[in-house]
Amino acid sequence: MRYNILYIQGVTIMGGAPKSLIELTSRLDKKRFNPIIVTSGEGEFTRQLKKNNLKYRIIPMGMWRKGKNIPRIPACLYAIYRLIRQENISLVHANTLWDNPYAYFPAHWRKIPTVCHIRSVPRPDMTRKYFLNNTNRLICVSGFIEKSLTDCGLKNMQVIYNGINLAYAEHSGDTCAIRSKLGFSPKHLVVGLVSRLDPLKGQEILIKAASRLVNKFPQARFLIVGEAKTKTPEYADYLKKMVADAGLSPYFVFTGYCNNIMELTAAIDISVLPSLDEGFGRTNLEAMLIKKPVVSTYIGGIPEVVEDNVTGFLIPPDDADALSYRLLQLLSDKKLRYRMGNAGYKRVIQRFDLAKQAAKIERVYEGLIG
Repeated sequence: MRYNILYIQGVTIMGGAPKSLIELTSRLDKKRFNPIIVTSGEGEFTRQLKKNNLKYRIIPMGMWRKGKNIPRIPACLYAIYRLIRQENISLVHANTLWDNPYAYFPAHWRKIPTVCHIRSVPRPDMTRKYFLNNTNRLICVSGFIEKSLTDCGLKNMQVIYNGINLAYAEHSGDTCAIRSKLGFSPKHLVVGLVSRLDPLKGQEILIKAASRLVNKFPQARFLIVGEAKTKTPEYADYLKKMVADAGLSPYFVFTGYCNNIMELTAAIDISVLPSLDEGFGRTNLEAMLIKKPVVSTYIGGIPEVVEDNVTGFLIPPDDADALSYRLLQLLSDKKLRYRMGNAGYKRVIQRFDLAKQAAKIERVYEGLIG
């Protein structure tokens, strides 16, 4: 029997959660599951859905519990309920904590099960406000998140790591041409940070580390890939001004949003993710798949992805000195970069194959629907 699964992804800006949803729904066994995705509007997310031949519907969803959105919520919930009925949906899957109310209520009215993907650690009060206690299954992307939710008294949880399509390792493009286009010469060693521009992602920490590093290793260059959130577009200008004020403009390149993430990652020498808060850290996974050593923070679910001193280095959060020290260690040692890069690739193959993670989620669906 083939089941129709409805996915709720309100935010349309591309990031780790929408990307993971596209990969999951593309990988599902289409003989058993037919995915339909609901999102709030057209944009890069829907362009990627079309590119991957994924069926979607537009139903504008504002952030839950925001005062200005409250008058529109009943009509939005009813629209999702009607879609569930029209498409004979068997299960509704909220792609993030923030989407869960839009999944739970229409599914509850239709008496079908719900799943919620938990990709970051919520505050204890949010478990009630976003109805996590009422959801049939919470899929946690790391053991750290599962423990945090257990401490909040939640049950019905299961850890399923984000997976990555192993074929991405074969689509790195012409790295020499990409580096040249970005303004990097063959003598440069490039440190890359691929993430949305957000104070929690650590771009400011990388800039502080670079100011300590360039005098010791002048061949170092820094690539920052990503765009700011819609509600804080000025943050990109703030980071560029920070670079300019530190006299680092010749060393930094900002790309803005890019959809060729794997090609850009292949063009760097070292990947960094100095986040202050991170449930999983997908950027580390992408870098490890194409054999790049990583430097990331010892927080959240990151230690479950990056093996310290094996696939990269883990540092304390908000520590520019530690980041600078580890980057200098990698920049100065080609053999170390090679060894850690290869170890990272093996770890991804063993633990984070998308096909295996998708199969686990399919078993969750079958258990709940059955």
